[in-house]
Amino acid sequence: MNKEEKKNSLKQSLSKGAELFGKAKKAVVSAADQNNDGKLDFQDVSIMVSSLGTSAKKRVTDVVETAKESGETWNEKRNQQRLEAERSTLRPIFPDDVEKSDFAMPRLIRVTDMDKKHEESEICRGAVGYESVFKDIKVLNIFQESIGAFPISLYPEKTTGAYYVDPVFADRYIAMDEYFTFLKVARVNELQKIAQDLGAKHFKVVYVDQSKDVVTKKAAGALSAKLIPGKVDASGQHDSDYKGASQVRIAAEMEFEGHAPVEPTLVYLKKETCIQMLISLRMGSNAMKHQKYTLKLSNSSGIKVKDAIKIDGALNALKCAGSVTVASEAQKEAERFFEYEIDF
Repeated sequence: MNKEEKKNSLKQSLSKGAELFGKAKKAVVSAADQNNDGKLDFQDVSIMVSSLGTSAKKRVTDVVETAKESGETWNEKRNQQRLEAERSTLRPIFPDDVEKSDFAMPRLIRVTDMDKKHEESEICRGAVGYESVFKDIKVLNIFQESIGAFPISLYPEKTTGAYYVDPVFADRYIAMDEYFTFLKVARVNELQKIAQDLGAKHFKVVYVDQSKDVVTKKAAGALSAKLIPGKVDASGQHDSDYKGASQVRIAAEMEFEGHAPVEPTLVYLKKETCIQMLISLRMGSNAMKHQKYTLKLSNSSGIKVKDAIKIDGALNALKCAGSVTVASEAQKEAERFFEYEIDF
């Protein structure tokens, strides 16, 4: 037999083998297809099992149940992985989390309505908020209807938007767009209380703003005054006292009858060494009669420029930044101060 004949003989053998395998496969399926749907499935197996003996039936049933349990375990595992991935992405916070001893409130929070992703998520049911992390700054997003779940107070109360922690009271948060104004008023009030407790007969707090944007406005105003005959710059009287100052005004001034000093309790100004010295001198045996101090607002503002830049980045990412950046306000705060004059 030559090579060509051998090749043809091999093809014929393979063809007959495939034909026999196909017939055998059809015969097996036909024999096992108990519900006549043309395929072998679990229903066919169930029908066959019912016709077997007890011992054989148990073995087949065990195999089927094992396969079924394996499928259910796999589906459950996949579902669990999906939920964990969702939890990692949405980072929900629940009432139980807030009550844990190791739960710490971040400096920056945002009061907001629940968004669609958290509202529709199975993993976020019952959540009172969620965390966001931007580089090295953490933001706690609190759902507006769940503010009561957190041990904090807000100023102003229960309005949506960004809030930053009070530099003294860790459980009070101040609206970001009112932060520096709020603290300015708080410190003026404290200077007034200090004067009263120390038995002052007169005190005055002068607010000086040397921020660049106001300097620019002042320069433009001065130029206008030169161009308009007869116009006088009313702020000129302050230029000799406050070099380069663009805005000077009395923040508070008061007269008292005077009394023996009582040591005041410091709050926002407790780290100001000049105020500590004022109290010490007034409470001493050789009590002072007059004193004047300069207090930089940035010393007690609670937000430094470098931190403000990070805050702006987080607020931009959350799409809740205001019309004025926190960094610009912090920079202005660094160029503002109080002149505190007190008489006894």
